[in-house]
Amino acid sequence: MTWGLHGALVAAEGARIVSLSSSGSLFAPVLFGDPRFRFIPYTPFVAYGQSKTACTLLAVAADRRWASQGIRVQTRSIPARLPPTCRNTPEG
Repeated sequence: MTWGLHGALVAAEGARIVSLSSSGSLFAPVLFGDPRFRFIPYTPFVAYGQSKTACTLLAVAADRRWASQGIRVQTRSIPARLPPTCRNTPEG
């Protein structure tokens, strides 16, 4: 979705993207070698953490690539509240 908006963001001449995430990114890194959990056992807690980390990484990469085009990207983390799917797991 972000890439699909790139043209409109450039045309805005000074666009800003704010990616809202949570401190859930502290729970797990993105496991690029196994994004579909084919080799690492799936747990909702780890999947949630990976999704939050991915949001932060997207913001960092987009800002590096697009700052020269007048597009600034920031990420803001809100305190993590585990989603209902993680609250009843041993990890949550």
